[in-house]
Amino acid sequence: MLSFILLALNVRLPTFAQSESILKDTNLANSYKSWFDSKKISIKYSYIDSTQTHNYSGNWDFDGDYKSDSLYFIGKGGAHLYYYLRIQLSSEIKVRNFLFIELDMPLLGSVNDLKNSNFYPPPVLPQFVVDKFPTTSDPYSFNDKIYVHIDKYSLTSAERKKRNIHSTYLLLEYKKGNFVVKDFIK
Repeated sequence: MLSFILLALNVRLPTFAQSESILKDTNLANSYKSWFDSKKISIKYSYIDSTQTHNYSGNWDFDGDYKSDSLYFIGKGGAHLYYYLRIQLSSEIKVRNFLFIELDMPLLGSVNDLKNSNFYPPPVLPQFVVDKFPTTSDPYSFNDKIYVHIDKYSLTSAERKKRNIHSTYLLLEYKKGNFVVKDFIK
């Protein structure tokens, strides 16, 4: 009887090659690749499930050296997954982790999405947009800047005070060797 049970178990167990193919998931739950594809948005993007990383590298130039920089949103783990921003410039080895910039859905939005939201009521999307964002003081900006709409609990009051931030709508721009984080709207 024992040999019959073992024989039955051997028949039902998949071979290693079969089980490996079962583990390959082409539609990862947290990936936005299929959304970008369905909207015909041409962007360099990948999602790395093992590290919970949204990789948007190779799309923008934040420091003005005419080379694409690396931008990631790294998962912090937990039941409700939040992601922090990581940037690595092509001109530096230094990796910048912005742990205080947390998004729960780092799906790239567009400037049109931002314009159409009117900010009242506050939009859920987009949570981040990359654009030149010209201003009156810099109407011909060449560097890309990052808009983020963070959760109101992402920043402690001490962090807000330290960075002189009064809003959950933020703009990151690279100036004189550093990223400056400031209010997008006041």
